[in-house]
Amino acid sequence: MNLIVTSTSYNKWIYFLVICLTAIAIAEYSEIFLVDDMLFIDHFKDQLSYDRIVEILDKQRQFFWMSYIFIPLIFFVKIIYASSAIYIGFFFKNIKVSFDTVFKVALFCEPIFFLPKIIKFIWFYFINTDYGLLDYRYYYPLSALNLVDVNDTSSWFIYPLQMTNVFEAMYAIVIAFLLAKILKMSFSKVLPLVLLSYIIGLLLWASIILFLTVTYS
Repeated sequence: MNLIVTSTSYNKWIYFLVICLTAIAIAEYSEIFLVDDMLFIDHFKDQLSYDRIVEILDKQRQFFWMSYIFIPLIFFVKIIYASSAIYIGFFFKNIKVSFDTVFKVALFCEPIFFLPKIIKFIWFYFINTDYGLLDYRYYYPLSALNLVDVNDTSSWFIYPLQMTNVFEAMYAIVIAFLLAKILKMSFSKVLPLVLLSYIIGLLLWASIILFLTVTYS
């Protein structure tokens, strides 16, 4: 079965489950091999007492597993949002395509975002082994965040800068390629539409996150 057929004919819920489990596995391995107590102790030693830091770490370990519960919800909202943005773009251009097709293609391409996580693991495990907590938390390969000094950057702009990366563009391009093949349209016509719709969606999403950050910081 070729890639084009596979991108719409698979069982989306089984595939979604596999993606969630893979994301959890990557997160777990990263925490085990890259994040230890010394990272937190070194980072907070000038702000908190040692006993207080240890107490916080103990509580964090007790409830760390709860963060995994939200991974399926985060993935679902993210894919629904991306699919909706692209689908609305096609709708306004009077191009007939079902939402389910767009959703399946967007979900099919989601593993692209495992690449930065894998690169991050390789970077800190094999290359930059002398790193601090902020270095690890804010590192996102091939993103605009790497072009600025995190210490001099407002926390409001961390997430938008992380979102501005090569993998978001790669995601939109692959979606455009698959949809062009499925709809039997020219890739050169579909790509600008997908990119514009997806970028507008990203900007709106970043605005929401920025607003929440400013409001509750």
